[in-house]
Amino acid sequence: MLDLVKRRINFIKYFSISYLTTILNVVINLLTIKFLSSSDLGRLSIGRSIFQSYEFAHLGVRNGIDRHMPEQESLYLREAMFTVGLLSSLIFSLCFTIFWAFYQSDDILFYACFYLSGIFYTLATIYRVYYRANTNKDNFINISIVVNVVPALVQLIGFYFFNLNGLVIAHLVSYLGGYLICVKHFKINLVKSKRLVFPVFYKLFKSGYLLFISAFFSYLATVGDRFVIADKMGLDMVGIFSAIMFFFSLFTVMSGSYAELIVDQIMKRKSITYCIKHVGLVSLLVAVCVLASVFLLPFVISYFLPKYSHVVSEIRIIIISTIPYAGVSILNFYLHAIDKRMALLSINLISSSLYFLGIFLMMQFLKVDMMSIVILKAGFFCLTFLLTIIACYTYSKNLKI
Repeated sequence: MLDLVKRRINFIKYFSISYLTTILNVVINLLTIKFLSSSDLGRLSIGRSIFQSYEFAHLGVRNGIDRHMPEQESLYLREAMFTVGLLSSLIFSLCFTIFWAFYQSDDILFYACFYLSGIFYTLATIYRVYYRANTNKDNFINISIVVNVVPALVQLIGFYFFNLNGLVIAHLVSYLGGYLICVKHFKINLVKSKRLVFPVFYKLFKSGYLLFISAFFSYLATVGDRFVIADKMGLDMVGIFSAIMFFFSLFTVMSGSYAELIVDQIMKRKSITYCIKHVGLVSLLVAVCVLASVFLLPFVISYFLPKYSHVVSEIRIIIISTIPYAGVSILNFYLHAIDKRMALLSINLISSSLYFLGIFLMMQFLKVDMMSIVILKAGFFCLTFLLTIIACYTYSKNLKI
């Protein structure tokens, strides 16, 4: 009974943190959308897209930790998993940094802040993953404050006082500070045994690499298109597209936070009934918010963001697509839990390939406008959900626990 009460309290705490982070990010995004030119907003969007790529600077090891640590009772083996996660994240983060330094060589000082921020963020995230796998979520919640709430607050202050350059510098400083706090206050012993570290790496990599590839394809489809738009249509169009997609991210943060909080239960239970119940709940919550927003949107845009009044229809389409997409994170964790990572890879490969094929064909043979890109994007989100839920139901029928 006490464990149930404790779990519910932590649930409320984490959701409060998620919403505080969301509010701060909403304010930052509204201010940047309102006060920056579409070209500068495009630069910022490209920088943030680079930063997001560091979510994948672990080669699947972090996914393997999600899979195995919740059921691992040995503290020493948990620490070995953490050690492998930290080292692999550091090594691959440096590889990412070298790649981006060559790929985005223009305006390198501006984008370097996002490279470095990405390194510190991915290292701090390993601490979050380690504590997220524990039943006691106190440290997980505290680290979430350090790496989510504090950076958003610092960036808001930086932009308010020093505009775009202040935001970018604050971005770097906040994630550096977050990582240093994790190292100092959330100490986890590093395992130095090479005989153990390499087998653990192989085990985690084997369990997580397919999900990693799957998530990477999803990243390319959800964020990587900004690089295509920048190349073919310019930074101004990236800025407009980013303003539209801001509303998508606003409505999906709830579902992402919800899935992250119950991931340990998904891994332990491996129950499709449990997952569908939570998919239904989070989809209902998102649907209520979307319904209200569809009617209020013209007034909000005309009052706060009048220079984007011409894309209200596009924004409506993209926020409606968040209703089916809300359950994808939970369903992905379920497929990961039952070791159907090849299905995840196939789903993201199919949907992402179709999306980029559509963009390529449009840009080659049609006169492309923002509405056509948004419709294609919404179709990608809906297709991803449809394929994922079909896969979950299909595999659950043959699953023997």
